[in-house]
Amino acid sequence: MRMYIGGQWIEAQDTIQVLNPFDGSLVDTVPHAGPKEVNQALESATRGAAIMAALPAYERYNILTKTAGLLRENQEDFAQLISKESGKALWESRFEVVRAAETIELSAEEAKRIRGETIPLDAASGGQGKNTQERRNYIMDKLIIDEEILV
Repeated sequence: MRMYIGGQWIEAQDTIQVLNPFDGSLVDTVPHAGPKEVNQALESATRGAAIMAALPAYERYNILTKTAGLLRENQEDFAQLISKESGKALWESRFEVVRAAETIELSAEEAKRIRGETIPLDAASGGQGKNTQERRNYIMDKLIIDEEILV
């Protein structure tokens, strides 16, 4: 069984059985990533985040909008799979797919408005008339704050 990491298909030595919790039937088998594959995926995600950050806002918007559209187009397939692997009622799985698409669409809209915050520095001695520009960048689960002092 293979995993797609960093633009390449990688063979996994181990697999995990996905069982339907409702009736115990086998839904599928999936690759089981080991520490090496997890590190490769994290390194790939870090590179991907840098690439995405360098894209203009409209391109990020287009990518996210297309993703949401594909979710909506394939709603029934995703809902069937979610129900099989989680034991949820089909109506609930359909709602979950719609909610995911709406969340991605909201993120697409916000991608057009990513900007920082201007903060006055006059609370400290010598800060009168100076501001800082803060822009928040999220890479994986870490928040990185870039600051530039504006005079």
